[in-house]
Amino acid sequence: MHGFKSFANKEVMKLGQGITTVVGPNGCGKTNIVDAIRWVLGEQKYSILRSGKMEDVIFNGAEGTKPLGVCEVAMTVHNNAGKLPIEFNDIEIARRVYRSGESEYYLNKTQCRLKDIMDLFVDTGMGADAYSVIELKMIEQILSETADDRRKMFEEAAGIHKYRSQRKSTIRRFDITHTDLERVQDIIAEVDQKVHHLELQLKRFKRHATLTENLQVRDKELAFLQIHRFKSIIAPLEARIQEYRHIRETKSSESSVHEKKLDQFRETYKSQELELNELQKIINGMNEERESLRNKILICTEKGRGALLTVDRLEREKSNNFQKIENLKQLKLDFDKEIDELEPAINEYLNKFKSQKKEYVIKEKEYQQNVHLLDKAQNERWELQRKIAENRSLYERTDATIADKGLLVSELKDRIQLHHEDKKNIQADQSHLEIEKVKADKNFRKRKDKLQKIKTTLEDLKNDSTSVAKEKYSITALIQSLSRQRDFYKELVESREGFPEGTRYVLENPKKFPGVLGTIADMFQVDEHYRDALESGLGDLSHCLIAKDRESALYALETANKNEAGDLTIIPLKEAAALKTSLNKLPIA
Repeated sequence: MHGFKSFANKEVMKLGQGITTVVGPNGCGKTNIVDAIRWVLGEQKYSILRSGKMEDVIFNGAEGTKPLGVCEVAMTVHNNAGKLPIEFNDIEIARRVYRSGESEYYLNKTQCRLKDIMDLFVDTGMGADAYSVIELKMIEQILSETADDRRKMFEEAAGIHKYRSQRKSTIRRFDITHTDLERVQDIIAEVDQKVHHLELQLKRFKRHATLTENLQVRDKELAFLQIHRFKSIIAPLEARIQEYRHIRETKSSESSVHEKKLDQFRETYKSQELELNELQKIINGMNEERESLRNKILICTEKGRGALLTVDRLEREKSNNFQKIENLKQLKLDFDKEIDELEPAINEYLNKFKSQKKEYVIKEKEYQQNVHLLDKAQNERWELQRKIAENRSLYERTDATIADKGLLVSELKDRIQLHHEDKKNIQADQSHLEIEKVKADKNFRKRKDKLQKIKTTLEDLKNDSTSVAKEKYSITALIQSLSRQRDFYKELVESREGFPEGTRYVLENPKKFPGVLGTIADMFQVDEHYRDALESGLGDLSHCLIAKDRESALYALETANKNEAGDLTIIPLKEAAALKTSLNKLPIA
């Protein structure tokens, strides 16, 4: 269980053989375990799960814990006896629900339907509404006197629940089939109406195609006639123009005489040319209309093809629908046959149930009568025992009261005698106590003054303690800072930070360079006060290596070059010691 109601974290419970009950104090989650088992077995009523809606079974959060967005319960059932109709020995049923309301079911980690899980546990005594998992309120239902609750329990115990569920499922499928048949009739009527409408459209399309074809023929004839008429008009005009040109070329002397006629002819030509242009525009407009009509004809043609394809598709659907109707009719006959086969078995079980019910009613009446007589006898017995106990108690209380009263009388006499004696002693002690009171007052004043002085001293000590604590804290912080610095410098020295790569390689591998003694800085041991002066004086020479002699130095250089160690400087100690230097003497202060 993970995220189911109060189980925020993943919890695993093993209910093995012999475990039949979960007990615990109020509020520990016993009922949540029962709800989880019912829920994973397919319970759909959220009221039985004590929730307002199905999403309420998800953990809603608590103090310090955020709410979850999904809950999951998985239950593993051992099928070693083979009671479940599945081949696996271990079967895992799981259910998961999200905040969005989506629900998923899994069977052996494979997603499945709710119906698959319900069919798996039918007639096995397990299920969301079975009595294999019983909570407290279900015991009241089992012991209830209502016939419906007892009938449900006996049906489950007798194994009739399986056949009743099959009968309900068959009737439900029969109703669905009947609804599908009615829907098929509606679809057939709708398809017939569409086919009739498409037939009308097809007739209109054929008529439109005929008219379009006639229109194209007429347009071609009209265009041919117009072209012929325009050619017949243009031909004499062109002949006259040629004639006038010829006259102008041959008789140039008579040009002035015929100038006016030529102008008239030009004007006539221009007017006729304008008319010709207008006619040409008219022809172009007609050509455009013809092209648009052709496009419309193509569109109508495509629509007609689409309509024919639709008619064919509807015809195929119609044939498929007829085939479905035949299949549904055959399925209906099969269902009727199955119902007829199941009816005798159901009636037989019902007759057995009725006979057993009559016997149960008789036994129940005898049981109720015996219970009534037993209750009556028990009540009479308890009443007699109560009266005997009351009388015995009254006698014991009376006897004890008499004894107590006698003791009380003798005790009172003794107390009166003692009271007289105490009165005399008190009067004698009263004067003595007054003297002691005066002395005690004086001591109290002295001690009060002394206490005031002690409080003042204590305040001073507290102030001193606070200052000491602050000083201690600052010293502790300083010590920690110095420790961190020391660790840093120690790490820096160990890592040889600041040395050349070749020098670090030689110092890290002393076995490869047996003749190297160390660096120059390692050769000097001075006081802490002169360390900075020594480092300043040596400068970069502090990083130089020192070898025993020249041969060791050359061997170290060759080894470093072979290993590509990097830059380094080596001074042979033997040859360096043989050198003589002359230093000036320090001036005397």
